[in-house]
Amino acid sequence: MRFFFTIVVLLALAGCATSYNANNVMATRLDENTLKILAIGNAYTNEKITQDYVLLKAAEETKRYGYELFKVINYRNRVVIHTVRREARHSNSGGVPPIIAHYMPKADPDDFETFEIRKPRTYIIIKMLHGEMPENALLNLYSADDVLADLGPKHL
Repeated sequence: MRFFFTIVVLLALAGCATSYNANNVMATRLDENTLKILAIGNAYTNEKITQDYVLLKAAEETKRYGYELFKVINYRNRVVIHTVRREARHSNSGGVPPIIAHYMPKADPDDFETFEIRKPRTYIIIKMLHGEMPENALLNLYSADDVLADLGPKHL
């Protein structure tokens, strides 16, 4: 029974993480061969996932516009932190059900807990290029086909 419960919890948490879709990964065309790509995660998404999402979207858009390569010319990764205060679970309601305790006067007005919600955001600006990947390519130059082959199976 414990194993079954663990599996159910893990599946539920996996469902909470940000998935790769048009709602949280956006591309904006800045000029003929330049794009800005933004990925926004939720509280269950780690920064590595949003980094993968911008690269995957860059590869998709590169192919869509008829290019083979893209070069990352600007990169920013940040985490937006929201601080939330809520009534502590150990309030002085004396065992009264939560719906009723909400309307009861509090013995201690400082009986709140504070926690942070971390939401990662990653954006890149890319230049799309024609040609083949050179053998001595810089680390910021990517083959769209290689990125799709590497990251696509993980996130699509």
